[in-house]
Amino acid sequence: MQIQRALSAAEIVTAWEHGRDKHPVDRALLLLALVCPSMLPSTLGNLTVGQRNTLLLDLRRKTLGTLADCFAKCPQCEASLEFTLDIAMLYAPEKDTVSSTPTLTMDDFFVLFRLPTSLDLAALVGNMDVTESRHMLIERCVLQAEHKGQAIAVACLPETVIIALARAMLEHDPQAEIEISLSCSGCDHSWTTVFDIVSFFWAELEAQAKRLLRDVDILARAYGWREPDILALSTVRRQFYLELVQR
Repeated sequence: MQIQRALSAAEIVTAWEHGRDKHPVDRALLLLALVCPSMLPSTLGNLTVGQRNTLLLDLRRKTLGTLADCFAKCPQCEASLEFTLDIAMLYAPEKDTVSSTPTLTMDDFFVLFRLPTSLDLAALVGNMDVTESRHMLIERCVLQAEHKGQAIAVACLPETVIIALARAMLEHDPQAEIEISLSCSGCDHSWTTVFDIVSFFWAELEAQAKRLLRDVDILARAYGWREPDILALSTVRRQFYLELVQR
């Protein structure tokens, strides 16, 4: 599945309006629902986190382009960093075959599991304890657990297996956690950080929505046009009218 088109100006404003008070998981699904109207909400919610993130990367590239202006703070000297990120470089290599129900065998334990989805992440909302959240996620995603051939409850899995399962989930769905490598020119410190496409893209769309609404206000006052008509203008035409008004 691929995103076929960009968000329109009207859709950006609509997404921001309806997603302002929602959790990031809901915001991600809201954005995808706008450009995938034929897909049921349950279908979008059951995409793996990596599949969802890949679609959001596609949507970001089509809507705002492949380059993104980013900011970070060095964890060592706390210097502020500004850099341009190529979204195309964030895609994980595609696997030849991806199992919907991978397995893990470790220390006489056998585990059959599925990959986490947005619906699984939504179930963890409000839980601030990382270890407890990981256990809750494993509990939801493990389909079968055995020790020496005997079925056991997920709660009986040792912590070493739980940690290995979390790693295995990322190995089978690498786009679920996007990492970027950074380096500080001031102190030469290098580190790796997680790039959260949901929060990053939403912040960009929020800024874009507010700019669009300011444009609507200016042009509506000047010409008496309706909001839908102003948002339906191409970016080039809308900018031209703004320049005429502001001369």
